[in-house]
Amino acid sequence: MSLEIPQPNFIIIGSAKCGTTTLAKILDDHPECCFSQPKEVNFFTSNKNYSQGWDYYQQVFSHYNNEPVVGEATPAYSNRIAFPETAQRIYHFSPQMKLIYIVREPYQKFLSMWKMEHRAAVLFADSKNVTIDYNALAGLNAYFDNVYYGDKLRTCCFYFQLQAYLDLFPADHIYIVFLEDLKKDINHEMTRICKFLEINPEKLVIQNEEGENRGDRLHQETLLWRFLRQSSLKLLLKPLANSSIRKTLYRFFGRNQFQNPEEQLTEENMERFREMVHQDALRFLDYCDKPQDFWKSLS
Repeated sequence: MSLEIPQPNFIIIGSAKCGTTTLAKILDDHPECCFSQPKEVNFFTSNKNYSQGWDYYQQVFSHYNNEPVVGEATPAYSNRIAFPETAQRIYHFSPQMKLIYIVREPYQKFLSMWKMEHRAAVLFADSKNVTIDYNALAGLNAYFDNVYYGDKLRTCCFYFQLQAYLDLFPADHIYIVFLEDLKKDINHEMTRICKFLEINPEKLVIQNEEGENRGDRLHQETLLWRFLRQSSLKLLLKPLANSSIRKTLYRFFGRNQFQNPEEQLTEENMERFREMVHQDALRFLDYCDKPQDFWKSLS
């Protein structure tokens, strides 16, 4: 007899390139957490997905096995310009939803965004099925000029993005994680997250996690690994290999690795970037009781 799948009770809403993949992976390894497969569902951002309702959404939790918490992670949920209805949709789905918002120093987030776009442009330049920003190939500053007036750069304005959720959800239903704090003491931060989700922190499995989706590494998934990841074998093999073993297997068999170029914004563009994010960052840090000099590049 199959179990009735409960609706998710927590969502990692972003921000992209701030450690959502690492955070999702650690929670996925927790025995009291049923995490979506795949990680990014895009249920609340896609009109097509959302219109199909719970019958569609529950499919990503089909592996549910009586875990007390159920969740997913879609960084696009915190892009309110591109997807203005997302916060309202999540609230209407469940006003009691717990939300996790992970952020990092805005300029480092932007650099990681560009490296991701550069990686895609190199690896999928000949693909007709992948949307590519070819300005990323021309370099960091060309990419910056191209995204300056769009929604991508505004995702670095964390308070602006969070405001859409603060208008709807009580503050104690929103947990904010700083990637800097996660790197400094991952066990402490993950313990706090477990308490927020009301799961046992003593059951955490953390194997010296580093960025699972880091933009400074240019890599392409191998066909073998893609087959294993997308097949039902993944769920069968998961109990047999812990996080450390899976990571080692991925490094040797799962990817072809290259190196991203190292570039920085020009002084003029860096000033433009600061003008865009500075006031928002200070407001966000104040809201989170962080010192105003927490992110050094803003000074």
